[in-house]
Amino acid sequence: MEIIQKVLGRNSWIFGWKKNLPQIWRLNKLSVFLYLPTIIT
Repeated sequence: MEIIQKVLGRNSWIFGWKKNLPQIWRLNKLSVFLYLPTIIT
């Protein structure tokens, strides 16, 4: 969850990510996987 929070960051609060976690996760799942390699490397 920490990585996801870092990826979404400030935008997560703007869209009320914590309240809509399941919906936002589905929408941003692809984006998260795209950003993961960038964070790891």
